[in-house]
Amino acid sequence: MTRSLAWSKLPWSLSEIRRLGDWGHASNHLGSAWEQFAAERLLHDGQPWALPGGGIYRPRAVVPFGLDREFGPKLSSAGKRAPDAFVVGLVRGAPVIQPVDFKFSLDHAEAGQISVEVAVAAGELVGPALAEQLGTALKQLPLHHWPTYVVAGVLVAPPSSSNRRARVPGRPTVRWLPTAIEEFFPQLPAAPVAEWLATLDGVAPIRHDFDLAEAYYRLGAAVAGAIGRLARPLFSDNTESAPATLEAIEAWRAAHRVHSAAEMVEALRPLIAERRVRESRLHQLLRRPASREALNLAVGQPPDAALDTWPPAARRALLGALTEDRAAVLLHGEALIAAGKSEDQALDALQADYRQRSERFLRRLRELAT
Repeated sequence: MTRSLAWSKLPWSLSEIRRLGDWGHASNHLGSAWEQFAAERLLHDGQPWALPGGGIYRPRAVVPFGLDREFGPKLSSAGKRAPDAFVVGLVRGAPVIQPVDFKFSLDHAEAGQISVEVAVAAGELVGPALAEQLGTALKQLPLHHWPTYVVAGVLVAPPSSSNRRARVPGRPTVRWLPTAIEEFFPQLPAAPVAEWLATLDGVAPIRHDFDLAEAYYRLGAAVAGAIGRLARPLFSDNTESAPATLEAIEAWRAAHRVHSAAEMVEALRPLIAERRVRESRLHQLLRRPASREALNLAVGQPPDAALDTWPPAARRALLGALTEDRAAVLLHGEALIAAGKSEDQALDALQADYRQRSERFLRRLRELAT
């Protein structure tokens, strides 16, 4: 089957499909899987790498940095940008440390993440632990003056047609990592749904068009995420919904009498929009049901006192009252649904009860604070 015929089944651009994939966190799936895949495969070919200023060097190891379990959280909490990893090697006996960022798609990539300045600043925040890891990789522990060996970095991406067309701000170097469809996509969470959708459209198996495989993966994640989200009870205390199983997706398709990936997505689109409105209404309802002045009055504090200045016992009382209030709202919502109310009717009833709820909440706060 030709590319044009296969793509004709999908009435959206790849950029629109990428947005649809957010229904099921497809970008997270693909980005995380690419980081792991690329980090493991990057040096397998054993070929020398080009230096930014000319010449070549022989890479020896990939040292995780922004992806490191210890370094990553520290950098994130400090608000520091950082490359995903460093490729380390030698040129005529001298160390080379090159920042790399693993990008499954280059549509939102930029050069700043792999600049020398960003890499050095982030590494210096981490401190000696990074120098030790870099030195160990080069068998030169410790590598105290590692910043002097950092060179301009590279982005590592699959050579898909969309990536090759991308124009990345700053024009960084891109190192293409050839990747077969069958060695990357089947391991991903929504892969069975993606294959099922491609089969439904009559374009499976997809073997030679990486962008088409990406498109169906994102649609598979979108469908699984959307149907799972719709199936989760609105008043569940679990705010995260599990992706729908393939069996549940097949049942949903049959019940709604749709016959293609495009029909499924278009049938789901208004339902997800309505669900988002209801979830937003519930989120607003679950906010603290009293003003700061009312809270201060309930626990004997000045009207304009900041809540974080309260005595510990009062703060514990507030936490307890808020926890009980949230549970009561969700339980009331569940009871209204069980009594035959629609989700909108249940939300209306909870909104109408707001004043009485606030009074109950403040009364309970006073009880817990005494």
